[in-house]
Amino acid sequence: MALQLNFLVLFSISGICMKKFLHIFIYIYTLYGCNVYPSEPSLDDAYKAIDIGQLSQAENIANKLRETKYGDVSLLKGWVFFKKEKFNKAINEVSNYIIKNKELADAHAVSVYYEMILLAGAASYKLDDCENSIKYLKPYLSENLSEDNKLIPYMSMVAICYYKQKLFDKSLDYFKYLYSNVDDNVGKEEAIYNIAALYSLLGDTVNSVKWLKMIRNSIEINWIDKTRKDSDFNYIHESIEYKNL
Repeated sequence: MALQLNFLVLFSISGICMKKFLHIFIYIYTLYGCNVYPSEPSLDDAYKAIDIGQLSQAENIANKLRETKYGDVSLLKGWVFFKKEKFNKAINEVSNYIIKNKELADAHAVSVYYEMILLAGAASYKLDDCENSIKYLKPYLSENLSEDNKLIPYMSMVAICYYKQKLFDKSLDYFKYLYSNVDDNVGKEEAIYNIAALYSLLGDTVNSVKWLKMIRNSIEINWIDKTRKDSDFNYIHESIEYKNL
């Protein structure tokens, strides 16, 4: 306000009419006014910094922000830790709020809750903790199936976790989802290969060979050659159907 008053006094003494004064004032404010009171950094600014790999900037913003009752800032810090591959710290940042937000009824609490379990599930996967990865990711995936393309990496995590737990039938369901939804050819062929491997592990030669036939003429990778050294296909190696490939 002092800046505006000084200009008003100056132009009044000079005899400049009020209309001309306003034009000049608006011009000066356009040049300098926005810098007089710079806006505070926001959560959006921090996430934009994460998206372009400026993790230090995102962390600095997070440290300046006041925490909300939902743990929005903790969620932000958790993603910064995740990007820095500090997965235990990422989980610790949000673990308490996951419990609290699940019990709250309002929409924002629910939104933050799902983002937190997504983070916890992905971080658990990186720590090779399949039990917790599935525990956190499955509820998220069941509520967000409309975002197919964004879910592909997390569906893969659950599929691989079930495979590691030797729950091959459950892993099969997720790899079939990936086959149906992944866009690129190599990704689709990888899903087919894994489906064939799972059928082999389940003792189903017919279906294993059926899926392998879909990729035997791939121009990207010689998948059939890979099966020869892959122990997941031991069950079908001696079968006539496999040898005919």
